[in-house]
Amino acid sequence: MVQKDGDILKKIRVIEWLKAELIGNVAELFKVFIKGTDQTITDATVNVIIITNILARRMGIDFERIDAEVQKRLNQNIQQGHEVEKWFGDLSAYAEYLKRTKR
Repeated sequence: MVQKDGDILKKIRVIEWLKAELIGNVAELFKVFIKGTDQTITDATVNVIIITNILARRMGIDFERIDAEVQKRLNQNIQQGHEVEKWFGDLSAYAEYLKRTKR
């Protein structure tokens, strides 16, 4: 019973730690948007993506589902005429990139 309790506590601590890391990294991302280089913006963005995906995994959502839902949401927003899509075509570009990398 002690081992099981320890495992549960460990899982809770990891989730809480990841949440705190996410908040810190989002704050860092906002800071580098103001005065960052391409590399610091890339680094901060990557950190947020990784932490978010790992946190979702810790909550029982696998990476494949996340990827599928991202693709689904991109397609929905493209069809609904999201402003970013209308103005810049970013959603289509992202959706096409994901399709190319899934091979």
